[in-house]
Amino acid sequence: LESTNKYYYTNTSYPGCWAYPDMLQVGVYHKHGSSLTMHETRSHFGAWTIVSSPLVLSHDVKNDTITDLIWDLISNREAIAINQAYAGDSGGVYDFSEERVDLADIIGGEEELTTVPLYQYLSKKLPGEGIVAVLLMNSGEEKMTLRAVFAEIPGIECQVDDCAYHVRDVWKHSDLGVHEKSWSVSVDGHDAAYIVLEYVPK
Repeated sequence: LESTNKYYYTNTSYPGCWAYPDMLQVGVYHKHGSSLTMHETRSHFGAWTIVSSPLVLSHDVKNDTITDLIWDLISNREAIAINQAYAGDSGGVYDFSEERVDLADIIGGEEELTTVPLYQYLSKKLPGEGIVAVLLMNSGEEKMTLRAVFAEIPGIECQVDDCAYHVRDVWKHSDLGVHEKSWSVSVDGHDAAYIVLEYVPK
């Protein structure tokens, strides 16, 4: 995922030349036991969609059990619509924790550690006036409260006395109402909250 940041910050990821952080590991089960949990699977898929990565599935499509397990995720039309949209912004990290944690992976039977921020906030401006997708990722082991401050999100012009946004939950396909200045949510370890913000004039 971090490999896409340099292209996002220089605006060199765009239609016809997308940054590509690699194939999706959604539904991929390794014999060495390094398969993603469902929380990690959702966080992984959300991150790939919001940075406009090509969505290349790599699981066994002939295995109906696996396909049924991940179908609601990989067929999430709202997440896919965010991935496919382009309004001059390919999507990327806009805030992250200074504290870092180690994430383990098993490659070729050997454990490898990757150090990442404890939390990361990603955003992507969407077509339309004042519409932005936001992904709040918790890479820690414990549940934690993550807070999106609207004025800090790229693509949002937020005045102190005029900063109300409608919040839409991408995972649950549900409306969460209008919030002023910020939105907070409790996120399980290795999971992510995925929302779309739309400006509400007062």
